[in-house]
Amino acid sequence: MYILKTTDFFTKDAINKALYDKNLITSIADECSENQKLFAIYNTHYKIEFCFAENDTLHYLMIEEAECKERKSTNQCEFVDDIDFFSKKFNEIATVFRTKTVGNDLVIGNALIHFEEENVDSLYYFP
Repeated sequence: MYILKTTDFFTKDAINKALYDKNLITSIADECSENQKLFAIYNTHYKIEFCFAENDTLHYLMIEEAECKERKSTNQCEFVDDIDFFSKKFNEIATVFRTKTVGNDLVIGNALIHFEEENVDSLYYFP
């Protein structure tokens, strides 16, 4: 089982490199797009999305809270919000990380946090 944690997004080389492999993600994903570039894994509370570029390299990894209709289907990959990140507001996170803002987004290293109405909407990792 592969476990992703919020803190992995802000720690150099913390995300398991096996998750960069499109073949692995294809085998554990709950669904994929028609063009085989986007893959989703649903956990109890979160959706994990993998996007691959034309050359099959990982373009980004995204986490967002799952909507009611989405459900946990796989136990091969899981996300743990180990710092209660998705309950924090824009100002709390900007103050703690002392980072630059780009519109509704905060950029911290390879991570981008997107906000909607001051709440964390999604968390991206760009390798």
